[in-house]
Amino acid sequence: MRTSRECVTFARLALNDGSPHMGVKGPCALSKLMSDFIVGTAIDQMHRVFGGVVKKLLSLWFDPSNRGEPFSLIDMSNIINNRLINIKPPSFVHRMPRSTQDLVHWKASELKNWFFYYALPVMQGVMQQEYLEHFSLLVAGIALLNLDSITNAEINMASNFLHKFVREFENLCGLKNCSINLHLLIHLPKCNTSH
Repeated sequence: MRTSRECVTFARLALNDGSPHMGVKGPCALSKLMSDFIVGTAIDQMHRVFGGVVKKLLSLWFDPSNRGEPFSLIDMSNIINNRLINIKPPSFVHRMPRSTQDLVHWKASELKNWFFYYALPVMQGVMQQEYLEHFSLLVAGIALLNLDSITNAEINMASNFLHKFVREFENLCGLKNCSINLHLLIHLPKCNTSH
């Protein structure tokens, strides 16, 4: 993991030549407020995981422009949507599942419900096994980190799942689809150990 000191150095270089260094585009306002702004910054699961990685995966799978990609599910949309809208969620789920055609309108809570409750059963037998197993790593890792009480062994297991998910992502979905939200997944287990 990079340090705050390294980020400050990269920011200076970026400021001097006007181009990013190691992904850093310039100074971070937090560096003036915190002695260690890398470790001291929390990772927001709702926006980074559900609104970030999960939403990105859904757009990769269901965007018609990806039709020729091996990860595309656009040709399976009818089957997936039928399964999805026929789900009868438990009473603690306040929004009924919506079609993937409405993805742009899904709220963060809908993305979270899709991720934890609907995705794996809906995708079973529809998504290629290699991609389903890859996605299962993400679900298992995040589910472990969301337990009310978590052991160090479970944190390590979650870390292994998330590292493997991130490592395999580029080969399965392409480098152009890798993002900071994807990278931040590998830091989530540390959030459970530092608090």
